[in-house]
Amino acid sequence: MIGPMVLRFANRLADARARDALIAANPALQARELAKRNAVETLVGEHLACRMGVDVGADVRPLLWAKVGMSCFFVGYQIWLNSGGDLGAHIAAARAALPAEFGRSEPVIAPSR
Repeated sequence: MIGPMVLRFANRLADARARDALIAANPALQARELAKRNAVETLVGEHLACRMGVDVGADVRPLLWAKVGMSCFFVGYQIWLNSGGDLGAHIAAARAALPAEFGRSEPVIAPSR
């Protein structure tokens, strides 16, 4: 399934790379981008809480899933910026990696001592 965020960016790789470079070079734009991401996470969390019939301030699941979903999007988006290809497939790969990574008996990176 291709979502609206994928459709918004999918055919605009050069524009997205230019935007990303501009943000990376400007601390004020970095702060604005982070604030926008946080606002979207909050809205998604509130929407999920409503759908789940729970209080977003008392149940960890809506905000947790909002953050997980946004993280999958932005991991796929970063891979797409770096290597091109199919944005939707990169996001799907991030989602698919979650169960495998959380199901590991050993951490990928050993804890530091």
